[in-house]
Amino acid sequence: MTNKITRRSFIAGSSAALVAGGLALNGCSFGAADKVVYGDIYTGVEDCPHATAAAIKDGKYIYVGDEDGVKSYIGDKTEVLDYKGKFCCSNYVDSHCHGISYIETNCLGFDVSSADSVLQQEEIVLKFIEDNPEIEIYRGQG
Repeated sequence: MTNKITRRSFIAGSSAALVAGGLALNGCSFGAADKVVYGDIYTGVEDCPHATAAAIKDGKYIYVGDEDGVKSYIGDKTEVLDYKGKFCCSNYVDSHCHGISYIETNCLGFDVSSADSVLQQEEIVLKFIEDNPEIEIYRGQG
């Protein structure tokens, strides 16, 4: 079964709002791709949420579907990335993520906002380090 996805449905359904691309349309030729990716590729399209291959040219998707369909986009200079069925998703940037920040700081890090002085801030940080010797990277705020 070939899972071809139209440009409009992929962009509209994708959680990756930064992705702009043109998906393969019948009869259109985009030539060789710069990059071909194999894996469990999340499309965000309700009727076809996952694909197994994608071709990218000039930073835009020119094909999303299966391994057989992507073969025609592989040229001599195409970089082929095989993630062997691992999950792949278009770039998604959320620059305003309180939930993750809260968990990282309050469950996995320290908060110095309650300190009245630089000395108290230092004491909080040093105590956290002493209490958590297994942690290699520290996260704090305040």
